[in-house]
Amino acid sequence: MATKKNALDWTLAPAPESKDHVKLDAQYELFINGKWVKPKSGKYFDTINPANEQKLARIAEAGEADVDAAVKAARKAYDTVWSKMPAAERAKYIYRIARLLQEKAREFAVVESMDGGKAIRESRDVDIPLAAAHFFYYAGWADKLHYAFPGKSVSPLGVAGQVIPWNFPLLMAAWKLAPALACGNTVVLKPAETTPLTALKLAELLQEAELPDGIVNIVTGAGATGAAVVNHPDVNKVAFTGSTGVGKLIQRHRRHRQEAHPRARRQGGQHRLRRRHHRPGRGRHRQRHLLQPGPRVLRRQPPLRGGRRVRRGHPQAQAPHALARRRRSAGQEHRHRRHQHARSSSAPSTAT
Repeated sequence: MATKKNALDWTLAPAPESKDHVKLDAQYELFINGKWVKPKSGKYFDTINPANEQKLARIAEAGEADVDAAVKAARKAYDTVWSKMPAAERAKYIYRIARLLQEKAREFAVVESMDGGKAIRESRDVDIPLAAAHFFYYAGWADKLHYAFPGKSVSPLGVAGQVIPWNFPLLMAAWKLAPALACGNTVVLKPAETTPLTALKLAELLQEAELPDGIVNIVTGAGATGAAVVNHPDVNKVAFTGSTGVGKLIQRHRRHRQEAHPRARRQGGQHRLRRRHHRPGRGRHRQRHLLQPGPRVLRRQPPLRGGRRVRRGHPQAQAPHALARRRRSAGQEHRHRRHQHARSSSAPSTAT
């Protein structure tokens, strides 16, 4: 006689793209000096899921006093711990961050899509793997910087103030944090106010990695918070990714601060101007080189022509005699060369 088979249990495990395994706190504070600190103003704002406009969490809004505390913590960590640590030891911490990020990739991918509205396919297959790979890459560079600049002494700048946008929240944080940490700098990071969750989850990961306190500080807020970070007098380096207009404001402010306080200059913090002579045969004018804060470390200013700057490659950027020769027609050029030949032929010769 046939026996009745037991019914199969079709209960499935959660899909990798589901949010069942994601743990989000109802409220996030500021990450300063390795601890979660309430904002001194007591202000918070909501971050929402743009797909359904549901509230995900309450986020602390940092003011100038909070940013100042974060910069002081970064300065103390730089002076006492991070800049004095051997590069190989710094590399171990960065490598540990990369490994933990790789292990938690599933959770970070879902949070990235929930907070920013990005397709899970892009977060899962592009953003999170690239962020982990970036930390892996710079972990390898930490103790090899002298190979990149042979014959030169390499030293960290100090405290880096970093502001990142909303479109690649975690990947932008990796792009900013990894090279700064590998070179021995400490960081105050301000994520976009619309997508702060993965940066705050990264702060939890840094605690799990046992990164020394104060090396990475994360302050959240809107434009006023970012302005407090980039305008702080003890920030040595500004790394900003955002609109062109805001970037110009940052550049203008730091230039004015250097002009107002020419002696209070820190390496990489404000603009440093130096003159460099051209090599023989490259023109008689001097060209200025401007070392300015931002993603590009060294920016060469174009030469002056007629009281205004012109871009390299533009016809006016060439030497004056070459520009004059360019304007001549074919007939004028022929007469000019014949005149030059006649002058050289009529010149008296000297016996040797």
